Amino acid sequence: EAEIVGYREYLLEKRYDRIFLSRELPGTLDMDDLLLELIANGTEIIYLTATKTKEDRENITICLALGIHNILTDPLMVKNEKGEIVENKIQNFLTGKMDLRSREFRDFYVKYSHLSLKNARARIEEENQSKNKNLFQRLRSKNNT
Repeated sequence: EAEIVGYREYLLEKRYDRIFLSRELPGTLDMDDLLLELIANGTEIIYLTATKTKEDRENITICLALGIHNILTDPLMVKNEKGEIVENKIQNFLTGKMDLRSREFRDFYVKYSHLSLKNARARIEEENQSKNKNLFQRLRSKNNT
């Protein structure tokens, strides 16, 4: 039995065996708190996301740190030039035809899956600070030339 929900809080009103979840789902409940509650309830979470932005990659990192390894990335459906669906990642996942540790986020998995949530957030912050420092140094050296 499948059900489509329109807000985060609803996911805690009932017990679900499996959910497909994206951070795009509206609600006032913090997404990390929702994920922790769902994990505590024994709900299997399949996380849907893109990988294009820094925030997308940080969200994948947090999922892996929480032990959520079922992550599907955009595009979820691939169409040919006629508009026909030639690949449906959700269907492939449900039928066992998809290796979720694909090349798309294998680097994230290797780098972050062993970390706790607190350590993952610290690692993200550390990497962001390092990138900002490197950018500042490059800008400063460019302005000095």
